[in-house]
Amino acid sequence: MKGLFLFILTASIVLCQAQSNISKKLIGLASRASVEISVKVTDDADWRREGTGWAYKDQLTIITAKHVIQDSIMNDSGDQVITQYAKIRVKFSDDNYVDVTAHQEAKDEDISILTLDKSEIKVKHQLLHIAKVNPEVGNFTLLIGFPQWFGPMLSTGYVTSFYTREGKTRFTMSNPIIGGHSGSAVLNKYGQVIGVAVSCWRYEVSVSNAITTEKLREALKSLNIDPNK
Repeated sequence: MKGLFLFILTASIVLCQAQSNISKKLIGLASRASVEISVKVTDDADWRREGTGWAYKDQLTIITAKHVIQDSIMNDSGDQVITQYAKIRVKFSDDNYVDVTAHQEAKDEDISILTLDKSEIKVKHQLLHIAKVNPEVGNFTLLIGFPQWFGPMLSTGYVTSFYTREGKTRFTMSNPIIGGHSGSAVLNKYGQVIGVAVSCWRYEVSVSNAITTEKLREALKSLNIDPNK
């Protein structure tokens, strides 16, 4: 009995150490690739932190959630109207702000691609790569986001389920996310992007949701962007 207890204790310590090492290794990767996204509603408005994005493919390309850079308002008829913000910029881990010069949105998914002003990039930043297949329930997850009122915020967790609603396939995870996390890259233990954080439903407990690897790759292909870079 004592031997079994020691075996379980030793296994638990090894597992905790492995999880800690994975997290430490990925924190640097995620933090160097993640960017804070700010917007201006009008040209003369103040900058407002709105969400998170991440560097992909080259130093000029940022991936985020489409709703991060779009404003949703109700018109006089009660219909929802989507408008673009007047200005968008990103801030890298070196505290350097870079203006967004162009963007394109996936038609059928909550994904947007931002193009940065090359002249404002001062140092090379970490680029992320996208996994080939969807994660499985129980797989490790890590993300860094920039909540609207504080941040950056790091969390680790695991995939808890998959579901399809209104034609959108998502996975849920145990990582807590709040306003400003949208657009964050969800990383697996290998540092690959397995999803994009998009929302948090609140029932008796909060449920964090992410676009799946498969749907992210499809969205990029629809924009003529190679998901294998």
